[in-house]
Amino acid sequence: MKIALLFGLVLSLILSTGCNTVRVKERVSTSAIGGYIMPQTHYTYPNSNVIPIGPVKGRARARGDLESFPDINGTIKRAIDKAVQSSDSDLLINALVGGTLTSYTKMDGNNFKVRYELEIQVQGTAAKMEIGRQNLR
Repeated sequence: MKIALLFGLVLSLILSTGCNTVRVKERVSTSAIGGYIMPQTHYTYPNSNVIPIGPVKGRARARGDLESFPDINGTIKRAIDKAVQSSDSDLLINALVGGTLTSYTKMDGNNFKVRYELEIQVQGTAAKMEIGRQNLR
């Protein structure tokens, strides 16, 4: 009797778990990119005064696939431009650049599809640049 009950329990467990199997349709992989400090984001002219304003952040995103990979350098430039424009400044000093690149892979029949999402974050100190005579101490 115990064996029949145990066999029935195992059989019902096998049948119920077999119906709940799920195929993974899309794989996601995220990797960090960047993680470096830029002393300054734009050229400072000789004999100019650089005046720090305050901390700012900027973010930019890009998408692509195997044929058109996202432009990492262009996305970094857009993130820097957004941070500079948000504070009405001329450049960023001590800017930390970082971000993530996420890839999504999927098998669609016999086709292998890959798409990418790039997100760049920039944070640093906004600064104004006054061209002219330097204030020497």
